[in-house]
Amino acid sequence: MSTRLQTGDKVRVISGGHKGEEAVITKIDKASERAILDGINVVERHYKKTVYNPRGMKVTKQLGIHLSNLKLIEKVDLKKLAKDTKAAKKADKKEKK
Repeated sequence: MSTRLQTGDKVRVISGGHKGEEAVITKIDKASERAILDGINVVERHYKKTVYNPRGMKVTKQLGIHLSNLKLIEKVDLKKLAKDTKAAKKADKKEKK
């Protein structure tokens, strides 16, 4: 499925437990049609004690939200972003001279 959302876009969650929250997309999984949002849907996974892990542990993970539950708020312009970073690099080089 083709999507109009991409990494770096600002979106709003329109349904589910995080309804109304806004965040930036950090990663998109096209196979499962889910997006990982910065700071939303964070869970702790508990691992029990084993021979290889004698103490057990807790791992913090970010779970994805289905693309159909997201609404685009602000689109990132990758070409403008690339130009801005190139201009910033040139300015840094001039300052160093």
